[in-house]
Amino acid sequence: MLRLVALILLAGVVLPAGSARAQSGTETPAAPPVEGVRFPQPGQALQGSLSILGAIAAPGFVRFELQFGYHNDPTGAWFLIAEGETLPENEILAEWDTGSLTDGIYDLRLVVYREDGQQVYRVPAVRVRNYTAVETSTPTPVTPTATTRPGDTPVPTITPTATATPPPSATPSLTPLPPNPGEIGRNDLLRSLGNGALLATGAFALIGVYALLRRIGGPV
Repeated sequence: MLRLVALILLAGVVLPAGSARAQSGTETPAAPPVEGVRFPQPGQALQGSLSILGAIAAPGFVRFELQFGYHNDPTGAWFLIAEGETLPENEILAEWDTGSLTDGIYDLRLVVYREDGQQVYRVPAVRVRNYTAVETSTPTPVTPTATTRPGDTPVPTITPTATATPPPSATPSLTPLPPNPGEIGRNDLLRSLGNGALLATGAFALIGVYALLRRIGGPV
């Protein structure tokens, strides 16, 4: 009888402890995934075909669309990459071939439609670089300086000195010419005229005397 009572008491102590251990070993349900696009990241350079990765939460899910558009496009046009009515597997939302696009800057957005509305997740300014080089930071080039070795004598730098040349005078100067020996001066001209007048007067006088003598004496 005493043994039976001891077993009952022992069972009352052991069973709750076992139950507590069983409860403490229960796994906690995993938290729902953070919804949105995980790859690519804003501003990332993209080339070729790639997988767009992300997650979509299940509650109220109806369908989703993955789209792209030109960065800062004032028209607000979006182009469909992929759509689906089932949740993506392995976080792969879509396969995107960027080789069919012109190199440039684009925006991505994930639109999740739910029973009570929709959520939009945007990835701005991804850079498609299939045909142009991916931008990298270029260090500033260092200008090399000459180092003089011991015993070397630096060669002095000769700086030419400009000599100012006066501009030619705007007014030409007249250079006097030597006298022309054949030139007839004013005095020579007057002297010649005077001599000519005397000769003419003498000739007329002789003719007058000759005519007078002939008239008086008859024919000569």
